[in-house]
Amino acid sequence: MKSQTANFIPQIVVTKPVKNNPIIDIGITKLQSLKNADSLALTMMFYPRAREVSSENFYLLPYQEYIDEITSGHRTTYELIHDFSDKFFGLAVSLIIFIAFGLWQKDQLLTVEAVAAVIGSYVIGKEMWSDIDDWLQKISKNWFISWKDRDYYYQKLDFGSIQNYTRYIRNIRYGQDFVLPSNLDYVNQSTSKILELKFNQKELDLMSKDKAHLVSLEYEKIAEKTFVSGEYMLAVKLSLIKTIAGVQLIDEYFQSKDSGVIGCVDDNKKWLKDKVMLRKSIKIGNLKIYLQSKIFDGLLFD
Repeated sequence: MKSQTANFIPQIVVTKPVKNNPIIDIGITKLQSLKNADSLALTMMFYPRAREVSSENFYLLPYQEYIDEITSGHRTTYELIHDFSDKFFGLAVSLIIFIAFGLWQKDQLLTVEAVAAVIGSYVIGKEMWSDIDDWLQKISKNWFISWKDRDYYYQKLDFGSIQNYTRYIRNIRYGQDFVLPSNLDYVNQSTSKILELKFNQKELDLMSKDKAHLVSLEYEKIAEKTFVSGEYMLAVKLSLIKTIAGVQLIDEYFQSKDSGVIGCVDDNKKWLKDKVMLRKSIKIGNLKIYLQSKIFDGLLFD
């Protein structure tokens, strides 16, 4: 029976490793279904079942290498995105104080005390923002409208026309299109790894064919049995994003492949075989509003 999702969203392709080549290639197909989306976001979580295998026994390449280079202070393909939200909040607080002086104590607007109050409010506001941001995330975590942390911590650097040559030879190396995402995040936990990629319209346009390479999972000898037999979970969130006047309209599709069994976990944390969960939401800055979710038959895996 043909998947209901086959015609209108992309699908993840996982290649089986071959002997003496400890690499699993993960790609995406049916890219023509993205023609109505401005960007594509992918979150992938890899979790081996065997207790003797930890996250230190497998690697997500090339992105794990990029992050390792950044954290060790080397210049590489990506750079850390600097967060200025604390400074903006400090400026907002100082502006409120400045306006308050202008409305109620206009004659003292340019005094030393007023200037000191404005500068002090900026410093205090900037220092307070981290606690406020954390509090907003925690208190709204299970609400239909919630405050979110920023999505990505790294962005791709622009090296000019030389990147055209890099992409050309990279595609030959992988035997298919391989376009680097504009934004990236990577989380290394004790037993699992999480990789988040975002492809903007420019990257989507570069994917001229209907299939592209996403990431390679390379494993050590101790993890060979686990990955060759497929005894691991690959959970995927695939987000199709349409942006209108700064407002993101998002369709998020959730599914996992666990030891060859495909299905999803619904909002009640119940496992449903051969099902996909679709969640529709709106995002404005850090504010995310959940509109609806539903479960239907289908496959995100080719």
